[in-house]
Amino acid sequence: MKAISLASLLLVLLATFISGCCHRASCKTGTEAASKASVAEAAKHLKIGIVLKSSDAETVFNAFRYANYALGQGDTVMVFLLGKGVDLEKISDRKFDAKGQARDFAKAGGKIAACGTCLTMHNLEESALCPISTMADMYQMIAASDRVLTF
Repeated sequence: MKAISLASLLLVLLATFISGCCHRASCKTGTEAASKASVAEAAKHLKIGIVLKSSDAETVFNAFRYANYALGQGDTVMVFLLGKGVDLEKISDRKFDAKGQARDFAKAGGKIAACGTCLTMHNLEESALCPISTMADMYQMIAASDRVLTF
């Protein structure tokens, strides 16, 4: 008889845990609490790190378009140019104005950093749009970011 009572008690406790409710008037259900937590999390501004390793005009255009959108949402965004990404200043495409998007991003307060070694390997120099940086800076960006995207 004790095993049945214990089993019944465990089922009641499990059902209470799953429903998130203790059947008191002052208790909020688990669903309500989770919903409020989701809203609070969504309202939090993110730190977004973007590693841009492409020189394809459409890809770079969309990476900076996303970065500009995120800035508009109140997020903090940093773009690290790596490998072919340091060729940003060379991109010329009438359909995909990647440099225009990058300039808008910088003007809006977004941070851009360019791998110094990559600039050297691509025979480029630091510029206002591609300020020289290091792997340590990329590491710090990634470590500090809530989300990291690569393009």
